[in-house]
Amino acid sequence: MADTQAKVRLREYDTVFLLKADITDDAVDKLKERLRGVVTREGGKVIKFVNWGKKKTSFVVAKQPRAVYLQCHYLGKGGLVTELERQRVWRWRG
Repeated sequence: MADTQAKVRLREYDTVFLLKADITDDAVDKLKERLRGVVTREGGKVIKFVNWGKKKTSFVVAKQPRAVYLQCHYLGKGGLVTELERQRVWRWRG
């Protein structure tokens, strides 16, 4: 009998988060763990995080001219990005 379970294909996603410029390293680590938890729970896998450091933004965000840029590269199913948005994982933190 043929295998009835279809193989689920994971897509690659790449998201850049802007965090308040005065954020602590501990807060960045907590955000990474929260992201990793949501991605894992949804059947995905975090490939890597890249901290681009503090940079000037193209325009002022929440009255802040600078932000810490954090890139997350991950694999997941189609609904993963929607779940990250629903969880508000990305919200401006400080």
